[in-house]
Amino acid sequence: MDSELLAVGAAFAGVAMGFVGSLAAASIQRKGSQAQADATAQSAVTTAEAVYQAAVTTSESGYRAAVTAAETAYQAAIASSESQYRAALTTAKTQYASALEALNRTARRAAYVSFITAAAALRRGAESAIEGADGRAGEDSDVDLGNLTEALRALQATHGAVELEGPPAVLPAAAAALNRAQRLAAELTGTNKSGLIM
Repeated sequence: MDSELLAVGAAFAGVAMGFVGSLAAASIQRKGSQAQADATAQSAVTTAEAVYQAAVTTSESGYRAAVTAAETAYQAAIASSESQYRAALTTAKTQYASALEALNRTARRAAYVSFITAAAALRRGAESAIEGADGRAGEDSDVDLGNLTEALRALQATHGAVELEGPPAVLPAAAAALNRAQRLAAELTGTNKSGLIM
């Protein structure tokens, strides 16, 4: 009977030891699995944080790049607009100056032509007065003042236009021509020179 009890006890002890061993192995395995799960979770968290930080960095970098690009485009647009404005202003000034110069040239030309025409008329009037005086020699020494007076008035009026239009370089010549015309008229009219506009 003792041997049977011993055999049963030994068998029970073997089963108990096997059970304890299985429990110990299961516990060890559970701890290993838990550690592996913790490591995997930690790795996932670390990876997620790295991805998040990379995404934030990329987003901030992209935002800064977009802002820089926008500022650069704005500055370029402003510079282009200012450049176009300056070019348009320069063109307008050039065109205005050209048109004004053309008007000045036209006005000067008209003044010069009028002055030259009046001088020619005065010359014709002087020649006519001289011929008339020669034809009346011995009868009347006075010169006919009609055409001569009219021509001298026209020359004086056109000389004023030449003075207004210039340029200064032509004024001495115009004044000298007018002075000669006035002296000529005075010489031709003799005592009648008071009838002239001097």
